[in-house]
Amino acid sequence: MPAERETLARLRDVLARELETISIYERHSAEEPDPEMKALFQHLADEEKEHVTEVYEALLLRDAAQKEWATTGAHAQALRENRFVASAPKVGEAPASASTPAANAAPAASTPAANAAPAAPAPSPTRAAGADRPALTVGSLIGAPALHSR
Repeated sequence: MPAERETLARLRDVLARELETISIYERHSAEEPDPEMKALFQHLADEEKEHVTEVYEALLLRDAAQKEWATTGAHAQALRENRFVASAPKVGEAPASASTPAANAAPAASTPAANAAPAAPAPSPTRAAGADRPALTVGSLIGAPALHSR
């Protein structure tokens, strides 16, 4: 349905703008010498965070695939289990070795992280640096399969 897709596009556009605005307000707050104005900028940033939550909830109600990823996707599980590490490869660098925590991490089932049995990591594609290398995504960093290709 085109109208539903347009609504989803509008929600994502609003979400992007709200996130951008949070960054602007927080930067202003960090740079502001006047304590009263500093507090005002932080208050505005906090208001935008509330908007982000409202818009995201509306998005989850209208996009079943987004809700699925938010609740059961491998990336969501990795976030819950604190498996993202600061040593993620940068563009043009080789992927982390198999001995790093990120490379050994595998998405757990619906059990809590403490009860999850270790599993072999999903194979992640590695290609030489160059134009044919796919863009990095949260899923690709943890070895999750791509849902679609662009």
